[in-house]
Amino acid sequence: MSGETFTERFKRLTAGIPEPELLYILGVKDGALQKLIDGSTQSLKLEAGLRLADRLGVSPWLFTSSPERATLPVVSALVAETDAIEALQRQIDRLAKDVATLKGAGSRRTRAS
Repeated sequence: MSGETFTERFKRLTAGIPEPELLYILGVKDGALQKLIDGSTQSLKLEAGLRLADRLGVSPWLFTSSPERATLPVVSALVAETDAIEALQRQIDRLAKDVATLKGAGSRRTRAS
């Protein structure tokens, strides 16, 4: 990534995305995409950069003039991770409650026998 131009980085990161999908993600017409590919355009609009970064799972900083900042944590990834942790905690809490209920039912049977 060091010394890489915006155009080189854009081409490298979008190499596996079919052109129709790329046009849709960026919200541009074919001519605007061609300008990005040939280097005539050296930046993306904010929303387009965010959508593309989200699709690729990379930092939006890669599509700016400061790609070195891409090493900073990506907020959306942190939010997704937090959501996943919270969902797992809810599942653990439900399982713990189920286990406690089953233990209670087992001890009542033992006493009844």
